Amino acid sequence: MAQNEKIQDRTLVISRTFKASAQAVYDAWTKPDQFAKWMGPGGYTVPECEIDLKAGGQFRAVVKSPEGGENIAAGTYEELAEPDRLVFTFGWNYPEGRGHVTAITVELAESGGETEMTMHQALFAEAEHRDQHNQGWNASFDKMEKVLG
Repeated sequence: MAQNEKIQDRTLVISRTFKASAQAVYDAWTKPDQFAKWMGPGGYTVPECEIDLKAGGQFRAVVKSPEGGENIAAGTYEELAEPDRLVFTFGWNYPEGRGHVTAITVELAESGGETEMTMHQALFAEAEHRDQHNQGWNASFDKMEKVLG
């Protein structure tokens, strides 16, 4: 039981409903011009985004803070089931080296002109990192909602 609690503490699950088709939400995750519009909390921009959308393909996005600092989000696509499911690795490349890498699964279920998106990200090195990503992803998904709107 204690081991499961530790895994739970290092796992992030976010569910959001968008007034858009599953295809539109899938495209927001997988098309560089769309991904760049919503990735990062308010005030952050993505001046560079590259996506090689295939199993084993890589993505790389430069995420720039309002103060001008840049970090690079990068990963590898593991599963592409358009428009219902997307699985990839995710980590930050910092000037001092590669950060902890997690696995992200995005599942999309369309119904009545809306799409429920469930994102699962695990395992974080620490619960604190999970909490930081929770804030960052939710702020990013607020931007995605406007992009899809």
